[in-house]
This record gives sequence, C-alpha cells and structure tokens, in this order.
Amino acid sequence: MNEPKIVVPEISFDSEVFDETRSLIDIALANLLAKVYKGEFESGDLNIKISLSILDDYTKLPGEDPLTGDTIETMYEYRRPCIDSAISTTLKKVAKLKASYAPELEIKEHDGAFVIQELPKTQISIDDFEF
Repeated sequence: MNEPKIVVPEISFDSEVFDETRSLIDIALANLLAKVYKGEFESGDLNIKISLSILDDYTKLPGEDPLTGDTIETMYEYRRPCIDSAISTTLKKVAKLKASYAPELEIKEHDGAFVIQELPKTQISIDDFEF
C-alpha cells in the first residue's frame, strides 16, 4: 500500500484551508472601510468565528481478498476535519434627533438657579426724544 500524500502540511491560518475565509475577510473589510470612509456609518466591527470539529467517517476503498486475490471493497474508517468560518460586520450609525430652543428670551441666574425670562420692557418717555 502506498503512503498517503500529505495535502496540507500544517493547518494554520496561512494554509490553503483558510483561502476562502481570507478572501471573504478581505471583501468584508473593503466594504466596511468604504462605508465608514464615505461617512455612511460612524464605525464598524468585523467579527470572525471559526468552528472546528473532527468527524468520524468511513469510505469504501478497493482492496484485495487475501484468500482469493479478487478485488474487493473494504471499509476505511477515518477522522475528517470540519472547519466552518463565518465573517460578520456590524456597522454603527448614530441616529440623531435634534431640537433647538433659542427664543428671544434672556437667561439669568436667580437665587442659585438659572431662569429664562423675558427681555426688559422699556417704556418710552417723551423725554427720550430730542427736539
């Protein structure tokens, strides 16, 4: 029996196992940057979730019957990696409701509190006019 060929020498984030994940991260990051840069959103988060499990599986492999030499199928049990990744972005938009209160009134301190009062009313006297 030939030795199985090693397909991925080392499982790491830089290995081909995560090629698609890295591509999706690049796409999500570019979209996030564009939206924040254009001012559509105040800021954003990029979240990466990687889930790993090992599944017990089996497959049929061709083999040889040791007694007859006939070709037969044998069951081969193995453990298979299952790596799922999910990339999500959260964009933060600040919703602002504005109100303005700027009447033609005067703010004054009165007995330790601030109050808003009308402007002084002046009475015009005949003496205010120059003849």
